[in-house]
Parts: sequence; C-alpha cells; structure tokens
Amino acid sequence: MCAAPRFLNQNFWTVVESSRARSTLLGGCTLLLVWGAAVAVALSLDDGRPLWRESVAFAAGTCLIGSLGGWCTTRFFVGSPSLAVAGAMAGLLLRVMIPLAALAWLQTRGTFLALAGAGGLLTALYLTLLATDILLHIMMSPAIAERLRTVEQNKPL
Repeated sequence: MCAAPRFLNQNFWTVVESSRARSTLLGGCTLLLVWGAAVAVALSLDDGRPLWRESVAFAAGTCLIGSLGGWCTTRFFVGSPSLAVAGAMAGLLLRVMIPLAALAWLQTRGTFLALAGAGGLLTALYLTLLATDILLHIMMSPAIAERLRTVEQNKPL
C-alpha cells in the first residue's frame, strides 16, 4: 500500500498548512535563495570572457533542476521507512545524475562552454546546493522538529 500523500479534494492552502508541505516549500525556497546568491556571485566574476554568461546559465539551470528535483522527490516519499529510503535514493539519483550527464555532455559536445569554465561552475554550484540540501535535511528531520516543539512548549511566558 502506498503511503504517498493524496491531495485530490483539498485546496492549495489546506495542503500548505500541513507541516511536511510547509517544510518542503520552505526548503525549496531556501534552495532557490542560495542558488540565486551563487548565480549572482558567478555573474559578478565575469571579466569579459567569451561565453561566461552562457556557462553560468548552463551550470545554474542544470544544478537548479537537479537540486530542486532531488529535494522534492526526497520530501515526497516519507510515509513509511521503506518509502523514505526509496525517496532518498530517487532524490539522490536526480541530484547526482543530472549534473553528471551535463558534465559528460560538456566533455563530448559542449567544448566551447567547457573552455569558458562551465565545468568548474557546475561543480561549484552543485557543491553549494548539496551542502544546503544536507543542512536542510538535518534541520528538518522529525527528531529536530520534535525537540524544537518541546522547547517551544516549555518556554516560560
């Protein structure tokens, strides 16, 4: 029996009010914020090199798809321990395989982008978003959430 969430007869706000949907949305927004900052830093490093902006766009798009896809996939499958493991593996597959496929493409057909530095940008953006993803998973684990809830309830007025 599949324990994946079912939101067929619920409106958007009812779904967002659930804690898992809220934390998934918050994590996705955090990933977008970190991604935007990393892209801004990469664009600011442009010193007139040819195809630099295209390299940034290629690396940024690839990493964003992999990171958000992996985050949402991992967060979707948390109904039971076996689903959580399957979701983590599927999220890992998305998070890793999309940038690896992009690096393979750069080595075989995207030589102009590779010469412009797209491989290094892809690696830097990937590692930045991976570190953010790991921190989000640690901070949004059920044990941490329960501990924070307990601290909030015991806080003096």
